[in-house]
Amino acid sequence: MLGLGALLPRLAGLTEHPVAGWAMLVLGAALFAYSWIMPTKRTERRRPTSLRTTTMIGLGLATGLLEAGTALPYLGAIGIMGTAGLAAHTWAPMLAAYNLVMVLPPVLLYLGHRVLGERLRPRLDRLRDKVDSGSREAMAWVIGIVGLILLVNGLQRVGVVSMVDALPL
Repeated sequence: MLGLGALLPRLAGLTEHPVAGWAMLVLGAALFAYSWIMPTKRTERRRPTSLRTTTMIGLGLATGLLEAGTALPYLGAIGIMGTAGLAAHTWAPMLAAYNLVMVLPPVLLYLGHRVLGERLRPRLDRLRDKVDSGSREAMAWVIGIVGLILLVNGLQRVGVVSMVDALPL
């Protein structure tokens, strides 16, 4: 909201290049195919073999990369508010409320763990198992949908299919 609008017009031409269309097509096809074969059954929890600084940095970077996809709705909301031309007194409370809703639950869980310690661990373990049981299947669906959208968009950009051809009539 405070600067991305100045950068976007400069980057808008990049998506018109034919290479971008082919990149979308290949990435979309790969994501869509992976969504069908990705493991969705629960596996044993992996733990790092060592707790060295470099291992923890690698774990943090990998987690950040994987979690970047969860920022897409946030960035989309910022894009919608930015193109709507809202005044700062309108969009600032909306962004603050969104961030509060997204950040408050983990903060409360952390504080509960710090205050109640091991007494809370069995409940948190059950909660983790419950969330984990459906998250792999949901992730496969999300990856498949994003892959399909990228695939169709890439096909349109390289000229293989037009928008009219893509509509099921």
